[in-house]
Amino acid sequence: MKRKGKNALAISQFRGTKSRMNWESQHKDSTLAKSPYPLDIICIIWKIILIGSKITFLYFN
Repeated sequence: MKRKGKNALAISQFRGTKSRMNWESQHKDSTLAKSPYPLDIICIIWKIILIGSKITFLYFN
């Protein structure tokens, strides 16, 4: 069981940067926790704005 847990930890550490960032934002009491808006929401809003600007550029030109 201990071996399995260590392997699972290693696998979870070497996954994508997205899951690592989520883990850090959940487990760190740093500026992320102090900021009023989580960084994930800001990134999602920024992506929506970028996609919307691309769509409007395609439709109106």
